[in-house]
Amino acid sequence: MKQIWNKILKEAENFIQKEPFITSILEQVIHDKNDFWTTIAIVISGKLKTDHMPQSNIKALICKVLKEDEDVKKQIIADLMSYVERDFACETYLEVVLFYRGFQAVTAYRIARNCYLNSQKLTSKFLQNRIFEVYGMDIHPNAKLGKGIVIDHGIGVV
Repeated sequence: MKQIWNKILKEAENFIQKEPFITSILEQVIHDKNDFWTTIAIVISGKLKTDHMPQSNIKALICKVLKEDEDVKKQIIADLMSYVERDFACETYLEVVLFYRGFQAVTAYRIARNCYLNSQKLTSKFLQNRIFEVYGMDIHPNAKLGKGIVIDHGIGVV
């Protein structure tokens, strides 16, 4: 994991040099004060927040699940690596984390599933609903997905 995070930091550094326009996004979510898991929580919670559910609450939930569930972390890493290995359009880990809606939706689903399996059914349904609203993918939190999943252009996935 440390190797992937170091690669992401290097990718961010390179993009800041080559594409100054994107610097503000990178500075907000990818910086040396964060680790990989905090960055994942920032990106996903930023997408799933609502007027009634602030980003800080969602980020805290994601961080809690990631701290407690090593299997979820292994699945997310396998998913991330699969994009870089199998998606011909993918050039960096960074772009997957920041912009690939399939990766983000499946990552959020994994958090929702953890909640569902730990009797936080309404929380899991909130996340399922937000995943659908934001990413256009309806994945029930009790669905059993493997690891190393790549969903490209996932609009309308049920």
